[in-house]
Amino acid sequence: MISTMSNLKQAGILPEYEDMPLSAIIGYVDVVGFDSDNSNDSPWAGLDCTHWQLANAYLFDEPITGVKGKLGLFDYPIDEKNMPPAHKVEQDFPFIEGDCLNVYVNDRCWQELQDDDSIFSIDINDPYVVDVLCKEDSLELKPVKKIRIIRRTANKTQTDVITRKVTNVVWDAYKDEEGKDLTYKFVCEII
Repeated sequence: MISTMSNLKQAGILPEYEDMPLSAIIGYVDVVGFDSDNSNDSPWAGLDCTHWQLANAYLFDEPITGVKGKLGLFDYPIDEKNMPPAHKVEQDFPFIEGDCLNVYVNDRCWQELQDDDSIFSIDINDPYVVDVLCKEDSLELKPVKKIRIIRRTANKTQTDVITRKVTNVVWDAYKDEEGKDLTYKFVCEII
């Protein structure tokens, strides 16, 4: 889950931790079904649990703040016919076209690339990303010769793009303070 959230932050889908609203209702989603088997491959799915199947996620343009959360489900007085303005959540995951890896990044990552654009990395522990970057039923990386980095802005009107040649693609292990492997990253050197 940490790798998935890290990639979602880098892509601009989630805000940075310090910018996330607290004590707030941030949006709404449709519950379209339930699944009790253990075949669910979502990083959020626990074993021997009922998994909620969700669709049509919307984020409020401005969160409803000052809401005290509770464990489990609880009622909140809101008029479903008069919801605050919201926008549909679009998850623009990395994708490969031919030999080009396309990734979306937030403003912070974009600025870091302006300062030093020689290396780009993505957390590979994220099951959504490993399916894009690795060959089927294998951890062998797909061939990538170019990377197109697309800047994501809040209103999605910005179209800044960096396209670079990839000179090397590797797995890299990042270690915690005790020297244990913490996460694996897909790292590409770019020119």
